[in-house]
Amino acid sequence: MSFNQNFQNLILPKQQEAKIYLSQGKLEAAYEICQSILADSPNFYPAYNTQGKVLQAMGKIESAITSYRQAIQLNPQEIETYKILGDILVKQKQLSEAIACYETAIKYNPKVSLFHHKLGLVFIELKNWDKAVNAFCRAIQFNPNFAWSYHKLGEALTQQKKWNQAVIVYQRAIEIKPDLY
Repeated sequence: MSFNQNFQNLILPKQQEAKIYLSQGKLEAAYEICQSILADSPNFYPAYNTQGKVLQAMGKIESAITSYRQAIQLNPQEIETYKILGDILVKQKQLSEAIACYETAIKYNPKVSLFHHKLGLVFIELKNWDKAVNAFCRAIQFNPNFAWSYHKLGEALTQQKKWNQAVIVYQRAIEIKPDLY
């Protein structure tokens, strides 16, 4: 059997099965399948990504981080993994590493507003108001209908005491989402 046939007949169905088990909360079964896939195909990055999700669901955060990093190493252009890893790193207060994840994702796909928004959130946490403002402005540029980017931009502008600009962006946030608290 050729590699391509092996891939189509064995690896992909196993990967799908692992995802199903993960969605059903059968974490041990999903983890075992990921391990089996990686034993046979150690460069199959989707299995590292799924394994990271399983480990994360198990509460094994450091192991999940390792799996996500392995997935990124094997396929640096898989931007979903940067988001997941960046979010975990934010929760772990590893903010400089989270920034690196979001910035790398932006490098590969600069028009995804979510990464700019998440970057802005980290800069707010670091109280780096100038960088937060820039990140939220970029997020708004690529998704002008996401009220939360305006809201967070308003927060950063308020910290800079740029009252008039803050009022304008808060008003825009309310126009987009009138029930925004």
